[in-house]
Amino acid sequence: MSGAPREIEAGVAKLKGTKVAFELSPNGAGTNYRYDLPKGADAELGDVVRALTDVMAVVTLPRPDKPIGVGGMWMATSRDSGLGLDLVTYRLVKVARIDGNKVSLSVNTKRYSATPRFDWPGLPPDAPRALAEFQALAEGTLELDSTKVFPTGGNQNSAFGATLQDPKNPQGRGTIEVRTRADLKL
Repeated sequence: MSGAPREIEAGVAKLKGTKVAFELSPNGAGTNYRYDLPKGADAELGDVVRALTDVMAVVTLPRPDKPIGVGGMWMATSRDSGLGLDLVTYRLVKVARIDGNKVSLSVNTKRYSATPRFDWPGLPPDAPRALAEFQALAEGTLELDSTKVFPTGGNQNSAFGATLQDPKNPQGRGTIEVRTRADLKL
């Protein structure tokens, strides 16, 4: 990390040993995403690892049982946890290009909260937790090798917004908005 301030370099160095784990089925679907930070890691940098874990949840998607060609589409649905919520996720996947074993996919994702409470780590203790509004969208591309289960690369732009409300004070609202971009080369 040339040019980064020393405190950032020191914080990132403490992430060494971080583990991101999940289960991957033969059709490419991922489940049970989780991460563990090593002792001494800055909890605020845990947000970066959580964002990476959420990206992994979006890019590990099930593939159709039968081959489809360029322009073919399918919908992948899942129930997973992320962003401190129980989420229902819909991913519209379109085959953009095929070149031998190399396949390029376009992926558009929408996520909906299945819970009315937002318990995101790092929120101040006095912040409202009742979820009044929630929106999570992502779009990107995935590069696959048809002989492998896991994507070989891709990119994703994600945005989510949550409006939190204090049930005792309807005027007491707060908004959280997070935008991320991930470029993957695996």
